[in-house]
Amino acid sequence: ALLKAWRESLPQWDIRVYDHAAKNDSKILNSLDKLPARYRPNYIVLAVKPQQIKEAGALLKEKFPKYDGCIISIAAGTSISILADIFGNKTSIIRTMPNVASVVGSGTTVMKANNHATEKQKLDAELLFTAAGFVHWIEVE
Repeated sequence: ALLKAWRESLPQWDIRVYDHAAKNDSKILNSLDKLPARYRPNYIVLAVKPQQIKEAGALLKEKFPKYDGCIISIAAGTSISILADIFGNKTSIIRTMPNVASVVGSGTTVMKANNHATEKQKLDAELLFTAAGFVHWIEVE
């Protein structure tokens, strides 16, 4: 539902989705090897189960070894400090916590950024999640 909202509200953005279990879907990659060789996303949105976060992190670090964009996490219960342990302490990280109503576009997403996230990254993350409802920034996780 979030992906649909993003594609509808931000058609100018090059949104690519990876899901290792995807089958026969032209809009979802089932291998990161299908990305162009020099592809470097500005943002990586992690929408994985908490128990998959380390595996996903290792895969992304292998594909993008010197990633200097922003990690936006939807992974439940995964703090910014855990994400920093996986992706590096100097990585821009924005943790999001959308509620269930976001699925139908009338939810609220609570967001927290680390000190490395720029104002532009925070504004872009806000754009992504206002497509599914309201955004509220918090100071403390």
